[in-house]
Amino acid sequence: MNDNPVILGTSPKRKIIAIAMVLTIGLGGAGFFYFNGIQTAKSNFAAKCQTSISTLSENFQEFSNSSNKPNFLLDSASNPNILVSRLFDEVNKFQKISEENLRYSGAKKSLETIKSYRENLVSFKNKKEKKLRLESSNPHYTALKLWVNYAEENLVRSVVDKGFDRRLKDLGEKYEKRFDEYVSENFSSKEELELIEIAKAVNANWLNFANLCREARG
Repeated sequence: MNDNPVILGTSPKRKIIAIAMVLTIGLGGAGFFYFNGIQTAKSNFAAKCQTSISTLSENFQEFSNSSNKPNFLLDSASNPNILVSRLFDEVNKFQKISEENLRYSGAKKSLETIKSYRENLVSFKNKKEKKLRLESSNPHYTALKLWVNYAEENLVRSVVDKGFDRRLKDLGEKYEKRFDEYVSENFSSKEELELIEIAKAVNANWLNFANLCREARG
């Protein structure tokens, strides 16, 4: 009978070493896949967010500058309702990009910024739409619109006939002054300042987006 413990079986010390090696390999593999998942989420977020924040900025500026005041050569794409719808669609798109890449911490942070951005954007929209409604219901809207249509139809004559062009412009300035005065009387300077302040808050949120995208690109 052989009394050698090594031959009879594996020693407790060797069992502990073997288990430790298995755990180390297993945890190492899990750590690799976890880290790789974070890097993939970071890359995806970085690739998509840059285009989205650029479009977000453009859409907000377009809506901010939009008006229902009759003007030259405006098309349906300049309609404030279309512009604000496009803006909120882009916000939803950016939120989706963040939600799809939550393993990356920057994407989680962007969701917090999106919440604040959306709240400020709704405030801006509500205040802006009051002004837009005043423009649409303006009692001088029809007169100014008819002048715009007439001026567009006579662009060539305006170029060649300076007297006609001067009379046309004088008439347009009269209609436009009446239109603007009505809006000013019903949308106070205080409200104008509030609109500017809310826009600053929206742009501050956007700057946070831009910084998060920059960090993701590394």
